[in-house]
Amino acid sequence: EGFFHLIEFNGDVSNAKALYLIREHDAVKFLAMQQIMLKAQDAINTKYGKKVCEVEIKGQYRNMGEVVSQYPELLEIANNAIKEANLVPEISPIRGGTDGANLTMNGLPCPNLGTGGYNFHGRYEYLSLNELEKMIDVLKEIVRLSCN
Repeated sequence: EGFFHLIEFNGDVSNAKALYLIREHDAVKFLAMQQIMLKAQDAINTKYGKKVCEVEIKGQYRNMGEVVSQYPELLEIANNAIKEANLVPEISPIRGGTDGANLTMNGLPCPNLGTGGYNFHGRYEYLSLNELEKMIDVLKEIVRLSCN
């Protein structure tokens, strides 16, 4: 489910700035969310009769699932490597993975693999050293399976 996330707000009596992240995996819904922001800009400017509001939209990263889904063998290798490391594969869509998303969109498809992290992007975010070390076993298996 997509969302708008206010990550910064500052201002004074004469000027204000709000910085939002828009997150949505579905490209059509993502464009619709951008339009909501632009319509809000237009409504504010219409209300005050001049350009007092400006929305600037910058791309950050896209849904890597668009590309990774074209390479089912990647997920098969990852799932098999996870099983070989005596773990149970869990596939769930996530928001995040900027590096993986950018690499994927630039021609190197790479699905996100767990690292043992929890409570991402919050004050209680942490990483389990035991789980991170287990991921080393998984990565070794991916290399082994990919070379066969």
